[in-house]
Amino acid sequence: MLAFDEEGKARGQADAEATPVAHFDADIRAALEYLKAHPEVAAGKIGVAGHCTGGRLAFRAMHLLGDVTDLDEHTHTRLQHIMRFA
Repeated sequence: MLAFDEEGKARGQADAEATPVAHFDADIRAALEYLKAHPEVAAGKIGVAGHCTGGRLAFRAMHLLGDVTDLDEHTHTRLQHIMRFA
């Protein structure tokens, strides 16, 4: 059995908190552009998912992707809130 790494989690969270949002956005844009240009990725079929900080970044990716059309009302409201504080 693997033990949960509290110290590693704390270091990772501290790194995430110290990273400017613009750096995350640049990484997200690069990943999305790569996927959009990849011949094996269906146009308009890119999805995102995440947990904790990754969940927040997934919302940002949806916003940056710009062509997300199937958000439920709760998700849409949450996305607006996250982007307002970017």
